[in-house]
Amino acid sequence: MRAWQTAVCRLYHGHPSRGGSAQGSACFVTPDRLLTAAHLVRDLAPEQVYLRGLPADAVERVVETRCHPTLDLAWLRIGAPQPVRPLRLDPRPLPDGAELTLCGFPDPDSGLRTARHRLIARDGGFQLGIVQGYPGKGFSGGPALLGAGGTGWAGALARLWPWLAKPRLAGICAARHQDRNEGLIVPLAAAPELLAELPTARPPRRRKLVVALVTLAAAGIGWRLLSETTEPLAGSIRDADGEPIAGVAVTLTEYDLTATTDHLGRFRFQVPTDPGTMVELVASSPGHRGWRDYVAAGTTGIGIIMERSRR
Repeated sequence: MRAWQTAVCRLYHGHPSRGGSAQGSACFVTPDRLLTAAHLVRDLAPEQVYLRGLPADAVERVVETRCHPTLDLAWLRIGAPQPVRPLRLDPRPLPDGAELTLCGFPDPDSGLRTARHRLIARDGGFQLGIVQGYPGKGFSGGPALLGAGGTGWAGALARLWPWLAKPRLAGICAARHQDRNEGLIVPLAAAPELLAELPTARPPRRRKLVVALVTLAAAGIGWRLLSETTEPLAGSIRDADGEPIAGVAVTLTEYDLTATTDHLGRFRFQVPTDPGTMVELVASSPGHRGWRDYVAAGTTGIGIIMERSRR
């Protein structure tokens, strides 16, 4: 786990060990303050909100909440500062076409998952950013990051030297659009008054590129080593009777990669991303209903059942 990932934790209604239910995620911006989605805490007293996934899997009760009056954004305060690396705030407007890394916990028993999505539009009326696709409910309240590593040489550098990855918190995951496969992001730029209440609400410092260049030269590592690391992703597709389906087009939408199942219904990809990253997988075949879901990179036993379409 990278150091910045310790800043993301689960948010519960009620104590996790006494019947509390996992509702989403939250992220540290100081050792005792977190940001999350307001709809997760707006109707609750602070003492009803708990956080889990802190160092040593500790549980902390929230002692204070503050919700934005109109945006789906809130900060939380806990009583005991935690030994985590808080995320750096980036309250600047989201760049057009920005690639965001969304972080969260898909379910109470899973580890932290990340998924990369591109900003495709803005909803000016609600001051929201819109991304194509959304990993799921457990990501609500989690961070939307810039600079957390991605494709290309910058992502390869961050994987070779994790300390080069300096993600910046640009927004908070709000919800999934009910009618379209889109996610809604609340940008920090839309809530300067709420950020002003945080002890360390300041924009990130720009680091000089020369530091990275000197480090590379001193290491004496050729550019070949900067090629992206990849993770396998494989599975098989069968019909409702358990028979393999050949010729199914399987696509990783975020990477524009497509494979076709063989005579045993098998497919396989090498995905240029980190293990555990949630990626959108789409399967389509004439005469069958389409299939779409998010899976974790590194999974090699995906089993997909495709039903025949009704004519």
